[in-house]
Amino acid sequence: MSGMDPVLYLQGLLLPLNVPVLLPGEFTVPQQHKKLGAPNVQGLRSYLADLAPRGYVQTTTPTGLLGDGVTDQGLQLLDIIAPGDMDNEVARANAQALAMNVRQACGYTPRHPTRLRFIRDQTSGPIETGIWRIQQAYTLYTAFGQA
Repeated sequence: MSGMDPVLYLQGLLLPLNVPVLLPGEFTVPQQHKKLGAPNVQGLRSYLADLAPRGYVQTTTPTGLLGDGVTDQGLQLLDIIAPGDMDNEVARANAQALAMNVRQACGYTPRHPTRLRFIRDQTSGPIETGIWRIQQAYTLYTAFGQA
């Protein structure tokens, strides 16, 4: 996979995880979700219950760090959000498991080369009771702005 938009490249890497992968412009989609047949039930908890029971990944627009006119290095942040049935410890464990799967799908290994290198988990904590967020940071390598 080369010569494509870096965010779409990333979405393709995460496709096998079988969880929603939201593009940068879709940041508000989970908060605006309304449960079908129950207009009073809405928001992140409803989105997770209806469309993402195993969690989801929110992508961001890569931030450029270094470039020489041909090749670039950028910072790519990913938010991994997972539910835990109103229990923060279960939510944390679910988010950690999904984050490990994301890291394995995106991270470079000699057998699985990608244009991303894992840097570290930036933050980890509850968004609300029973919903956990882990933010991962990667270095993204591109040529002419394309992955």
